[in-house]
Amino acid sequence: FLWPKKRLEHNTGTHTCQVVRSVSSWSAGVPTEKSILNAYLSLIYHAEHFVYIENQYFISDPVGSGKHIQNTVANAIVERIKKAHKTKQIFRVIIVIPISPEGNYKEDKNIRCIMKYQFETISRGGDSIVELLENDGIHWTDYISFHGLRSYAFLNDTAVTEQIYVHTKLMIVDDKHVVIGSSNINDRSLCGDRDSEIAIVVSNGETINSRMNGQEFVANKFAQTLRLHLWSEHLGVLDGTHPRANDLTSSLADPLLSFREWKNTSKFNTDLFFDVFDNLPHDSFPDLQNLKDRLLLLPLNPQRLKDIRGHLVDFPIDFLKAMNLSLALFDYEF
Repeated sequence: FLWPKKRLEHNTGTHTCQVVRSVSSWSAGVPTEKSILNAYLSLIYHAEHFVYIENQYFISDPVGSGKHIQNTVANAIVERIKKAHKTKQIFRVIIVIPISPEGNYKEDKNIRCIMKYQFETISRGGDSIVELLENDGIHWTDYISFHGLRSYAFLNDTAVTEQIYVHTKLMIVDDKHVVIGSSNINDRSLCGDRDSEIAIVVSNGETINSRMNGQEFVANKFAQTLRLHLWSEHLGVLDGTHPRANDLTSSLADPLLSFREWKNTSKFNTDLFFDVFDNLPHDSFPDLQNLKDRLLLLPLNPQRLKDIRGHLVDFPIDFLKAMNLSLALFDYEF
């Protein structure tokens, strides 16, 4: 992703690691470097089975034109899915991001503008990931899904809920490669000439015998162990809230065969949370018209919350779909 000026010849660890950065003359006194972006693009393009991403933001250019958004992580995902569809390959992409940006989207237009660019990356505006795949006759839900995390608690015997705000900056590819660091998926973090960021790419190292789409597969132990820990937490395996927690402990090792369980659990939790709390954001609200005078309702049948499985929920890709989320002035938060 960026060849070092000098290679260290001695090997003292078990993994191949490379530090990658977003830096430039103003932040590090060097020419603009965007090796974090290079790592994301290369690993997605060359992914053989799946890409798993957790990030605080997901604002990218699905078309790859660079006319407005400069980073092309979303375009790499679109092109890789198109390739999988053309060759009839089983390939999966899972994106986990906050259900909504931090802040009050009902009152803050800047927050809604961030939502606009994120929605235009994912599902609307004419050139989003979902629309580009649909235009090519691809049933996008067969290849990619978008999620958030939600929890609940009881305060003074009253059930309350809130999203778990995803702040991770992580990508796992094929249970072989991990990118983890400080960089969001947006231009501020990835272009190199704005925010300075750092990440590490971890590959190779100790292996473990596993399964991929039901076939024998050799995984990177670090990459797979990290993914399994995250998935076990999100799906309710670690805390035992999933009714099949014992079975999933072993079956999650195969990320392709686990894709249906992942999506089913996410939808189950999403529907149950909405039935109990009528919570927002949710796909059933295309605008703010019905929210301005909306009263806080007491949760219905909160005893049903014991059936929630972990924290995984669907990302509301159709929330505020009928609204113009743009600012009057050009916004640079992406």
